[in-house]
Amino acid sequence: MMEPRVILYIDFWGVHDPLTAATVLPGVRLLVGEMGVDRLMLATVERGDGKVFEADALPPAVEHVPLVASRLGFRPVDRALDQLRMAARLVQLVRRRGVHAILARTSAAGALAMRVSRATGVPFAVESFEPHAEYMVDCGEWRRSGPMFLAFDRLERAQRERATLLITVSRGYRDELEAMGIPPERLAVAPCPVDPRSFAFDPAARRAMRERHGLGDAPVVIYVGKFGGLYHDDLAYRAFAEALIVLGDAARLVILTPNDAPVVRAGMATAGVASERVTIARVPHAEVPAYLSAADLAMAPYRSTRSSAYLSPVKVGEYWASGLPVALTQGVGDEDGLIEHDPSLGALFDPEGAGVRPVMDHIRAIMSRPGHRMRIARTAAPFRSIAHTREAYVRLFDRVGR
Repeated sequence: MMEPRVILYIDFWGVHDPLTAATVLPGVRLLVGEMGVDRLMLATVERGDGKVFEADALPPAVEHVPLVASRLGFRPVDRALDQLRMAARLVQLVRRRGVHAILARTSAAGALAMRVSRATGVPFAVESFEPHAEYMVDCGEWRRSGPMFLAFDRLERAQRERATLLITVSRGYRDELEAMGIPPERLAVAPCPVDPRSFAFDPAARRAMRERHGLGDAPVVIYVGKFGGLYHDDLAYRAFAEALIVLGDAARLVILTPNDAPVVRAGMATAGVASERVTIARVPHAEVPAYLSAADLAMAPYRSTRSSAYLSPVKVGEYWASGLPVALTQGVGDEDGLIEHDPSLGALFDPEGAGVRPVMDHIRAIMSRPGHRMRIARTAAPFRSIAHTREAYVRLFDRVGR
């Protein structure tokens, strides 16, 4: 009789974080579904004033393991304590449950997985492996000589050496890792999958959402995501304002963000957009598809840096699954190349230079074509297919043994 296949999956976001819903749960469901994992422990890091958030609607084979983050006030100390305390708990769990392999999402979770692997001998792999330390320097959050960069860069280097498999979200970073000397058999590429059915354009949802927010028949621009860090703030507000100017006085803007609404509204006012033209909300991930159906154009104003080429914004995949043309910062991920190859998917712009106005005529031309939403969704679907994740998991199980 075969031993049960047991996986520990470490997610460095909270169980109710939209990124968990968008990027972690599709893979979790795949593992305990068709990939044949008998038991999966999903460890999430909860940061809500010591509160433990419980998961809901997880498959029966998934056990939620909430890890509560420290809140002492000094981030480097908090992180160091969390690594020790959380690792100790997970080491006990791995030994008690007979875990077969450890899978981590992002290099932050990978650092924890590596520590647990070292203590138990259980192999680990890292999904969404990206150069996070470089991102943080590039966007001005960390200094290259500072303790956060030095510590995190060291942990990422160690993961590159020790992980059984590194799964990147972009082909560009996968190729760079191979150029660093990492054998190709230890590398895979899997952009965060997007369910084309969940995000498909829904005319009924469009009508309902437009009625709910008083959007009428106006052209609607949408942005889903944060401000600051990897994302522009003031330059994003300017880009949104420019898009509204081109689309006309009736055009409206919808922003779905975890950032404080008054701050975002003030930023839009500074950019010259009246408050009544802007809808700002924080909604569960399950409600995002309806808002996308209500929109006509989506925007993704990332900061453009050297390491931006290694991103793969899941929001862009969701925009495309809804059939929306996308105005994306140039140089971001493999998506940059997709738009260059097929301009019907949207346009690339420079928030720090000419802004979005020069590409708006092209965007408007896309919006005016009959059937453009269906064509965009169909064209982009293979790029965000869960088949890439499935292939990466097959490679993982081939390496750790079935």
